[in-house]
Amino acid sequence: VLWTLPWGILCTISPYCLNKIIKYIECKDCGPPTIYTYGWVVALFVVSLLQSLTFQATLLMGRRMFVHATSICNSEVFAKTLRRKDMATRSKKQSPSGDKVAPEENHMGENSNNKDGSLNISNLVAVDIKKLEDPISYFFQIYGLPFQFVIAAIQLYFIIGNAALVGIAFMILTYPIPAKLFTAIMKLFQEIMNTKDERMDALTEMLGAIRIVKFFGWEAKFVEKITAAREKELQRTKETLIRSILAEVAWMVMPLFNIIVILLAYTKVFGNEITASMLFTTLSLFNIMRDAMNFLPYMVKQLMQAIVSLKRINKFIEEEEELVLDTTVTELDGKAKTSDSGPPVIGFVNASFIWPNKEHEQTDTKVVKKKSWIKRLKAKFSKASEPAENPEPVAEPESIQERFRLKNVSVNFPVNKLSLIVGPTGSGKTALLLALLGELERVEGSLYLPRLDYRANGASDRGSGIAYVAQTAWLQNTSIRNNILFGREFDQARYDAVVEGCALITDFEILEAGDATEIGEQGITLSGGQKQRVSLARAIYSDARVLLLDDCLSAVDTHTGKHLFQTLTGPLLQGRTILMATHQVQLTLNSADFVVVLNKGEVIGSGTPEEMVRRELVENVNLMSPLSDVDSEVSTLDEDQQDKKIKKEDKPKAVSKLTEDEKKAEGSVSIKVYLTYLEASGGWLFWGVLLVLFVIRQSLDVGQNAWLGYWSNKMATVTGAFAIRSFKHLVPEQTAQSLFKAFVPKDSNTYGVVTLALFSENGEPDALNVNYYLGIYILLSVGMMAFATLLDLYAIIGSLRASRILHNQLLYKISRAKVRFFDTTPIGRIINRFSTDITTIDEDVSVNLRWFIHAGVLILGIVAIISANMPWFLVAAAVIVVIYGIIGSLYVPVSRDLKRLNSNSRSPILNHFNESITGLATIRAYGFQKRFLSLNQVNLDDNNRTFLLLWSTNRWLHWRVDIVGAFVAFTTGMLILRNWDRIEPGWAALSLTYALMFTANVIWFIRIYAQNEMNMNAVERISEYLDIEEEPAAIIEGSRPPASWPHAGEIVVDHLTMRYAPGTPDVIKDISFAVKAGEKVGVVGRTGSGKSTLAISLFRFMDPIRGTIKIDGIDIGKIGLQDLRSNLTIIPQDPILFKGTLRSNLDPFGEREDRELWEALRRTSMRGSQLEENETVDPSKITLDTPVKEHGSNFSQGQRQLIALARALVRQSKIIIMDEATA
Repeated sequence: VLWTLPWGILCTISPYCLNKIIKYIECKDCGPPTIYTYGWVVALFVVSLLQSLTFQATLLMGRRMFVHATSICNSEVFAKTLRRKDMATRSKKQSPSGDKVAPEENHMGENSNNKDGSLNISNLVAVDIKKLEDPISYFFQIYGLPFQFVIAAIQLYFIIGNAALVGIAFMILTYPIPAKLFTAIMKLFQEIMNTKDERMDALTEMLGAIRIVKFFGWEAKFVEKITAAREKELQRTKETLIRSILAEVAWMVMPLFNIIVILLAYTKVFGNEITASMLFTTLSLFNIMRDAMNFLPYMVKQLMQAIVSLKRINKFIEEEEELVLDTTVTELDGKAKTSDSGPPVIGFVNASFIWPNKEHEQTDTKVVKKKSWIKRLKAKFSKASEPAENPEPVAEPESIQERFRLKNVSVNFPVNKLSLIVGPTGSGKTALLLALLGELERVEGSLYLPRLDYRANGASDRGSGIAYVAQTAWLQNTSIRNNILFGREFDQARYDAVVEGCALITDFEILEAGDATEIGEQGITLSGGQKQRVSLARAIYSDARVLLLDDCLSAVDTHTGKHLFQTLTGPLLQGRTILMATHQVQLTLNSADFVVVLNKGEVIGSGTPEEMVRRELVENVNLMSPLSDVDSEVSTLDEDQQDKKIKKEDKPKAVSKLTEDEKKAEGSVSIKVYLTYLEASGGWLFWGVLLVLFVIRQSLDVGQNAWLGYWSNKMATVTGAFAIRSFKHLVPEQTAQSLFKAFVPKDSNTYGVVTLALFSENGEPDALNVNYYLGIYILLSVGMMAFATLLDLYAIIGSLRASRILHNQLLYKISRAKVRFFDTTPIGRIINRFSTDITTIDEDVSVNLRWFIHAGVLILGIVAIISANMPWFLVAAAVIVVIYGIIGSLYVPVSRDLKRLNSNSRSPILNHFNESITGLATIRAYGFQKRFLSLNQVNLDDNNRTFLLLWSTNRWLHWRVDIVGAFVAFTTGMLILRNWDRIEPGWAALSLTYALMFTANVIWFIRIYAQNEMNMNAVERISEYLDIEEEPAAIIEGSRPPASWPHAGEIVVDHLTMRYAPGTPDVIKDISFAVKAGEKVGVVGRTGSGKSTLAISLFRFMDPIRGTIKIDGIDIGKIGLQDLRSNLTIIPQDPILFKGTLRSNLDPFGEREDRELWEALRRTSMRGSQLEENETVDPSKITLDTPVKEHGSNFSQGQRQLIALARALVRQSKIIIMDEATA
C-alpha cells in the first residue's frame, strides 16, 4: 500500500505536466519560455522516475507474495497427499521389467468427464498452482487502479468540467456489459481443466505402463485415446478464445463510445471549443482511467482461472485423511500404553474396514474431522505436534454392503514374535496389513499399533518404529545403498549383515557400480526379485520394532526365498515383531509363532500353527522339522560370495548414473526452434498475412491520434511520411457518409452516433464542424477495431494448429521411443513437457509473438509520426535504440538462462510428487512424512530461487529503461519549448505524447522479446524430444509376414549377443538354442543372469549386436514391430490392468466375441470369482462390463495375475512368454 498509492498519484501527474507545456505552446503571445515553463519539463522527468520506482517496487513485492503463497499451496498439497486416504494403495504397480506405473493418484474431486471423480495431482502442481501467479503478483492493482481511476477522474473534471461527469457516468453504466461476457467464460475454464485432466490421466497411465503397452503393440490405441482427449481440450480452448475475443471487442467499443460522448458533451452540449491542451490531456487522463478499467478483464480472467484452480486445490485438501490409530507411543520401546482392560498391543477388536473410495466419502464414512485448510495454512505446520483427534466413525452399512470389507476382525498379535497371515487369493491379506497401518476406512471397532507420531519432535529422523514391505516393492530413484539406508546413518557392520541376509552380495558384484548403482524410477534396472530384496533390506536395516511384510517372498526363487526366511527368523531380527502375509505356508509355518487365517474378508481362525493344523485351516507341513533341515538347497547362493563385505570406502571405479541430468540449452533460442513453431502454426503465408493485418490495424490506430492532432490545430494538412492532406478534400463529407452506410449496419449503436456526427445540415465542412471531424474519428476507430478483431480471430487458427501439431508430434515420438529412453528419463520430466510446456504453447507463445509484432509495428509508427513533425527526433531515436540495445543485450541472455533453469527446476518437484504418491503407504508406515516434506521444500526453494532471480532481472531492466525514457521525455519537452514559435500545439502535444509512448513501447518490445525467448523454451524442450531415437518401423510394407504367422511357434536363436545400450557390457553373450513347435521350455538362472533380457529380446526391445532370432523361419529383425509384437504374448511378473472394463482389458480392440472372453475367464478360474472391491456389481459375480479401475486397483494381486493370464489366452498366440508369472 505504501508503494501502490504513491504510484497511483504519480501516474496522474504526468498528464497535468503535459497540459501545462501544451498550454504554453498554444499561447502565441506569451513570448519565450520562462524558468517556470521549463520547470514543468523537469517535473515531468522527476515524476517519470518516481512513478517507475514505485511501480517496480510493487511488482517485485507482488512476485515475492506469489512465491510465498504458492510455496504454501504446494507444500499443503504435498502434505495433504501424505495425509489423504491412499485410494491407490493397491495400484502402485510396476511393469514386468520394472517400469514405474503411476498410481491412481487422481481421486481429488468430481467432474463430468471422469466417472471416478478424479483429478490429477500433477495438474494441481504443474498447472493449477501456476494459475495463481498473476492474480497474486498483480494483486496491488486491484486497489491501486481504482484509486488511480478516482484521482484521474477528479483531474478530468477540472479540465473539461461537467463533460467529465457525463463520460464517467457512461463508462460506469456500460462497464457491466463486457464484464458479464467474461463471467460467462468462467465455466469454460473449468471444462478446459477437466479435459486437461482427462488427457493427463490417459497419458500418465500410458507412461506408467509403457512396457506392457509396447509388449502388446498398443501404442496406437493409447495415442488415439490421448489424442481424442486433446481434441476435446482444444475445442474448449477454441470456444474460450473466441468468446474472450468477443468480450475484448466489447471492452474496445466502450472506450470509443466514451470518447465520442465526452467530445459531444464538451462541444455540443456545453458549447466549448476543442484545443490541443484540452484534447490530449483529456485523452491521457481518459487512457489512465480506461487502462484501469481495461486491466480488469485480464484480472477478471486470471482471477476466474485462479478461483477454479483454488477450488480444485481446496477440494483436494478437504478430502478425507488417513485413519488415526488408537495407540500412539512417543518412545520406541515396543510397548504401547494400554488400558487395564487389556486391549491388544498390536491388533484389532471387533473392527471392520472397507477400501477407501471417493464416490462413497460423502455418504459412507466420516473418518477424520478436518480443520479448514486455510487455518492449516496459517499454522504452517506449527501445530503439527498436537495430538490428532480420533472421533468415533459413523457409517451407513447399507450403503457399503456391496463393497469388499474386512468383517469383525479381532486379533491380538504377539509381540516380538513371527505371525503369519494366510488365506486364498482375494481373501484380504493385504487389506489386513493396510488396515493395521490405517490405510483403510474403519467402519467400526478399534485397531492398535504402537508407533511414533511423525509430527512429534525428532520423529522425522527416527521414524514411526514401523517398517513395511509392500507386495510390489516401492523404491526411490537413487542408488541401491540409499534405498536401503532410507535416510538413516550408515553402519558398516549392520549394512553388511543386512546385505548378506537379503542375498544381495552377488547382485552387487554383477552390477557395474555395485550398491552405488542408480536404479531409476521404481527400480527400473532391477529385476522383480532384486527390487523385493532391496525393499526387504530397507525394512531390516531400519530400527523399526514392528515389521509388516506383504508376500515379500513371492518374487524370488525357492532357494533365495529360503535364505531370506532364514534371515527373518535369525538373530538379525531377534526381538522384533514380524507380521507376514504369505502364500508360502510350507516354507514359513514351521517357524511361525502365530497364524491368522483369512477367507473372504473374515478371520476364520487364529492361534498357534499347531492349533490351525488341528482345525484343518492350514495344511500339515511337518511342524517338527526345523528350517535348518532344508538348508542344503540354500547353498546354491554360493557361500564364497556370502563372505564378501561391502566396504564403505570401497567405491566403484565408475558410478552407474542411469538417470541423466536434464539438458539445459545454452545461449539464444536457435532459429530452428522458431521455425519449428512457425511451420506448425501455418508457415510463412500465415505469418505474412498476420503481419499485413498488424500494419493495417496499427496504421488505423495511429491515424486516430493523428486526426485528433489535425482537428485540434484546425489545419488542412499534416506534413511528414503520414501526411493527412486536407481531409476536407481528400475525404469529402459525402464520401465519408457513403463509407459509413456501406460498412456500418443500420441496426448498430455506431450508426446512430455516426448519423448524429455526419448527417448535419452544414454543407462544406470547415474547421469548426465538429460533426465532420468526429465522424472521421469514428470511421478510423471502427476500422481499427474491425481489423483488431479479424487479426485476433485469424491468430487463433495458427495458435490452435501449432498446439495440436506440436502435442501430437510429441505424443507420437514418446510412444515410439525406445524403452531405454524411459529407463533413463524420469516420468515427471516427460509429464512436465505435456503439462507445463504444452500449457505454455497453448496460452502464451502465440499471444506473445503477436504482442512482439504489435510492439515492433507500433514503434515504427511512433517514429514515423513524430519524425513527420520533428525530423531531428530520428537522431535521438537512433541513440535511444542503441542504449536500449545495450541494456537488452545484458538482460536477454540472463533472463533466458534463468527461464531455462526455472523450467528445469520444476521437474524435480513433479518427480518427487510422483515418486511419493507411488509410495504413500510405505512412507507413512515408516513415519517419514516430515523428511519427504522437507525434500519437497528443498525442491521448491530451488525453483523459487530461479523464479525470483528471473523477475528481479525484469525489474532491473524496467528501472534502467525507464530512466532512459525519462530522459527522452525530458529532451523532447525541452526541444518543443525551444521551438515554441515554429510548432503547432496539436503536433507538439502529439509528439510529446508519442515520445512518452515510444519509451513504453521500446521497453515492451525488449520485454516481449525476452518473454518470447522464455516461452520458446517450451517449444525448445518439446523439440528436444522430437529428436529422440525411435524404435524400428511398426510396419514394413515390403517385409510383412504371412497372415497366419507364426503358424507353429518354432524359435531358433543363433549366436545371439545383446547389450542394453552402446558402450555397455554384453548381457546376452553368443547363445544359441532352438525351441520346437509346441514345446514348453523353462529358462532358469540366478537373478541377473539374463532371463528377462532373453524374454524381451523376442519383442525386439533392443536389437542384437550379433546373431539372429527366427520364428517359424522368419528373422524377426526384418519385420515391423507391430507385426511381431501383436503375434506374441507375455504374462508379466507384475500384471498391469488399465482403467475401463474387464472386456476392454481382455480385448481392447474389440476383435473377439463374448464367448471367447468368457471361455478365457473360465479357464483361468476367474469367472464367478469374488471381487475384492467393487461398488457397482454384486461381489460374488464378475461380468465383462465389470469396471476396472486404474491399474486394476479394485482387484487383488492374484486376481490381476489371473486376468493377465486370461488376456494371454484371448490373444491365442502360438508363443507365450511367462516372466515369473506364478510369483
